[in-house]
Amino acid sequence: MNCTSDSSNNHKCEMQYYGKKSVLRVKYDVCPGFDINIDNDIVEVFCSPPRDYSNYSYYKYINGHLLFFKYDSAFGGNDNLVDELSFQIDSPYLISLKKDFYDDMKNNTIPHIGEVKSKSFLFDENRNKSKMHLIKGDKVLILSSKIDENNQEWYRIFYSGKKDIDMWIKADAVDLN
Repeated sequence: MNCTSDSSNNHKCEMQYYGKKSVLRVKYDVCPGFDINIDNDIVEVFCSPPRDYSNYSYYKYINGHLLFFKYDSAFGGNDNLVDELSFQIDSPYLISLKKDFYDDMKNNTIPHIGEVKSKSFLFDENRNKSKMHLIKGDKVLILSSKIDENNQEWYRIFYSGKKDIDMWIKADAVDLN
């Protein structure tokens, strides 16, 4: 694994894993702090914003694919806030999403954390409003984003609570800072 900055000041990594050679480019504005570590069948991606967080996405090699299975966000600022602001999702459901490492790198869709600003309803993949909602302060894992035909941005989120939820939410309902 060899990571450098390219001429556009993006992260560029050359990686060889299970016989597959790849050149990965990750936009600096997506991950100002970036690194990849490989430990046998686990690839750890460090993607951190310019604040006191260290964000790690973990991918496991399963049947020829590197699939997302775990997320950690550790707060490294004020010691009194470490437990409150740190966040981890380690659900078997994540593997079933089949979120692929190479797609995430190519599309700059590395999972990251967000916090719901106020009570917000959730939507299915066709943008049909459900009866489910999240409340202010709920932390969600943002898996991807899309802009619809009305120029409304949406986030596909994963929420781990009483049950695991994989749905869509309006992007303006989520604080990324």
